[in-house]
Amino acid sequence: MADVLSSVLDILDVQVASSARLEAAGDWGLAFPQPGQLKVIAVLAGQCWAAAGGAEPVPLQARDCLLLAGSQDFTMLSSPGQAALPQPAILPGPWPPVVYYQTGPGQESTPGRTILVSGQMTVDSYAGGLLLDRIPPAVKIDSTTATARGLGPVLDLLSAEAADPAALGALVIRRQLTHVLLVQALRAVMATSTEPTGWLAALADEQIGAALAQIHAQPGRHWTVAELARAASMSRSAFAARFRALAGLPPLEYLITWRMHLAAHQLRTTSRSAGSIGAAVGYPAETTFSTTFKRVMGQPPARYRNQTRLAPRDRQAASAASPARHTPSSTLSPRAICTPI
Repeated sequence: MADVLSSVLDILDVQVASSARLEAAGDWGLAFPQPGQLKVIAVLAGQCWAAAGGAEPVPLQARDCLLLAGSQDFTMLSSPGQAALPQPAILPGPWPPVVYYQTGPGQESTPGRTILVSGQMTVDSYAGGLLLDRIPPAVKIDSTTATARGLGPVLDLLSAEAADPAALGALVIRRQLTHVLLVQALRAVMATSTEPTGWLAALADEQIGAALAQIHAQPGRHWTVAELARAASMSRSAFAARFRALAGLPPLEYLITWRMHLAAHQLRTTSRSAGSIGAAVGYPAETTFSTTFKRVMGQPPARYRNQTRLAPRDRQAASAASPARHTPSSTLSPRAICTPI
C-alpha cells in the first residue's frame, strides 16, 4: 500500500531552513512573527505557555511539542498573564545556534529556566497548499500520550546535539532530526484527529485512507468512484460523502489534483516532455493534459516549467516578494491531547 504522507512530503520538497535553541529564565514573554510555512517547537526542559493568532495561551511541559503552519503570529510566555515583547527587537536575528534570554551558559540552576528548540521548514511554494491548507495553524502535541511516544527519542537526540552546537556535523544532524520531528508531529496529529475535516484526518481514517493509498499507488489509473468505494469497503454514496467531508474535495477531483501536483513536480525537476509526463499520470492526449493542468495549476505546463526553473536564489527572492499564498480552507479539530491553539 502506498505511503501517502511520504509521497506528499516528497512532492513538497520539505527543507529545514533553520534550527535554534532558546534558553530563557525568570518572567519572560516573546512575540514572534508568523512562521511563514512550517515550524516545530519542542520544550526540552522547564515549562512555558504558547498562543497563536490571538487564541488563549496553552501550557507546554517538558517534551511537549508545538506544530505551527501558516501565517499567524505567535507568542511564547513564562506564564499566561505575562506581557510579550517583540522578539525581533529583543533578540534580533540571525540567531546563533544557542540564544540566551535572562540567563546564560552554565546557569542551569536559574529559577524558571526553560529550554526550547525550534526548526523552521520551507516547502515548495508552488505545491505548499497541498499540505498547509489542510492542517491546523497551530497544534500542541502532548508528550504524555501514546501517540507522541515516537517524539521522545528524537527529542533526546536533538537535546544532545543542541547542547553542543560546536560539535562537528552538529548543524546537519540538527536539521535531519528536525525533519524527523516534523514527520513524527504530523503522525501525532493524524493519530489524534476525530473530527471529519482536514487532509490528515482523511489520511488517518481507516476507510478513506485506504482509498487515498490506492490513488497514490496508481495515480494514472482511470479510477471510478465505485472502484474507490470498494477499496474503502463502503457504499458508493457513503464513500463519496465521507471522502469529501474529510479531504475537502470529491474523490475524482482529489485524484485530478494529485495527478497535477505529480506532473508539476516532474516539470520542475526533470527534462521529460509535457506529453510523456501527462501520459504517466493518466492523460495520453497532451491537449487534455494541458487543459487540465491549466485549470488546476493556473497556467499551462510550458509556462509553469519556465517559471519554476529559476535558479534557487531567484526563486527565493520571487517567493519573498510575493504575498503569502497560504489561505487555510479547512480546520482539523483534534482531541485535547493534540490541541489546536
